[in-house]
Amino acid sequence: FSRRRAGQYMGAGSSLLGASRKSGAFFLLSALFLAVTVLPALAGTILVKPGRLDHFVLTAPESAIAGESFLVRIDPYDANGNLITESQAKGSTFSIQVSGGAEVSPDRIRPSDFAGGVTARVSGKKAEIVELTVVEGTAVTPLAAVQVPVYPNKLDHFSLNVPKTARSGEPFQVRVIARDAFDNIKYDLPDIRAGIAIDYSGTGSLRKVDKALPAFRSGEMILSFEPIKVGKAKIVVEEQVTHGRGESAEIEIGPAPLHHFIVQGPKAVVAGEEF
Repeated sequence: FSRRRAGQYMGAGSSLLGASRKSGAFFLLSALFLAVTVLPALAGTILVKPGRLDHFVLTAPESAIAGESFLVRIDPYDANGNLITESQAKGSTFSIQVSGGAEVSPDRIRPSDFAGGVTARVSGKKAEIVELTVVEGTAVTPLAAVQVPVYPNKLDHFSLNVPKTARSGEPFQVRVIARDAFDNIKYDLPDIRAGIAIDYSGTGSLRKVDKALPAFRSGEMILSFEPIKVGKAKIVVEEQVTHGRGESAEIEIGPAPLHHFIVQGPKAVVAGEEF
């Protein structure tokens, strides 16, 4: 017999051979005797177990969120697609590896873990594509692999890139970057312009050049400002729904280049007297 799927198999004895050529009555009685006493002994249940390990099947979520762990199921199968459900006393140890800045636990599969498979927990704070692979021992070529895209967490703060110095009357641009709590760029940010408030603090003064706020593109927004008063200033951006906030470094605002002179004098003078 040949059987590829694990389970129970019912076998039957061989057919009756050398039937008696005697009278019909004797033949009938002999056949009945054999059917009652011999055939049950020839029939039985055969338990077909899975074969040796051939490959692993990995089951993972379609995506994950930075800072939140996710589970990957690792199940061992034989060459005929039967799930191996019993522990094995001997065999290779397999390593579970993850790419990037992610971590995985457990990080190895022993033969004794084959009963029921293994559930690995993957955690990380970086928004990236995390690849989990299973390799045998110190081998390089993976036996199984799966990729899970990890997206940024919710909006937490803004980072502002500003020039160190500026001149009065000369506009400059500010790059506003939305980030989550783990400093990942929030590139999947929806349109939040309605809730954005922009202000400044310090001894200098600024004027917003943009008549309307530009949209965030891939988590970034470019603003334009014109310095007015000489002094020091910081720009503050806040999202009023999530309270995500960001403050720039200090900007030194200097006077504009020389443009003209203003000459002031008295309305009338007396001859021979200085003025």
